Amino acid sequence: MQAFILAAALGLILTLALPLSSFAGTLKNMDRQVYTYAVHWDDLEPAARGEIKPNETVVLRNATGYIELVNKRDSIYMRYDEAILIQGAILRSPTHPIED
Repeated sequence: MQAFILAAALGLILTLALPLSSFAGTLKNMDRQVYTYAVHWDDLEPAARGEIKPNETVVLRNATGYIELVNKRDSIYMRYDEAILIQGAILRSPTHPIED
């Protein structure tokens, strides 16, 4: 029993010691409005949902998936190590801009 508790504690310590770069996907709200977002992961993990406040940055998993703004009918595909911005209630990728 003590070995199990020790292993669990060691696992928790190692998890908390991971560098931030291992969770490199980010979502940044550039607007003055609160938005509800959902991230649907390609590896079929349960969707991440939450609210993002003005000028807040949310750190997500370093995984691919679709980010959507709930009730705004907008979504974008997020690649590894990518930062997604919310500007004017639209999701944008500064690393993969949309060509006009």
